[in-house]
Amino acid sequence: MPVSVTAIERAHRAQVQPLPGFQGGLLAKLIVLLRELQADAGEKAFICPVKLAMHFLQLTSLAHASGLLRSLEYRGILYCVKRGTATRGDVQGTPTLWRFIEPKE
Repeated sequence: MPVSVTAIERAHRAQVQPLPGFQGGLLAKLIVLLRELQADAGEKAFICPVKLAMHFLQLTSLAHASGLLRSLEYRGILYCVKRGTATRGDVQGTPTLWRFIEPKE
């Protein structure tokens, strides 16, 4: 399940719209990316690696990007379908599968 390059390109071009409780900023920009990834996935879950979020938001910290994803999960905007596993030595990890839930006004 690769990450959709076209969804990332659309998210880069999209204007960040003000959302209730998200006055611009990083969370609103991340929501744009997640919305586009979900649009490409349709009714299925999608992956959004922390590194993708970090680069998309032009952050320098994986922990910061991870915290933003977790914040959206805590707020009920991002639902974890299946938690991924970390890469350990030679054993490749698995990605987390997400579903985006449109914020209510």
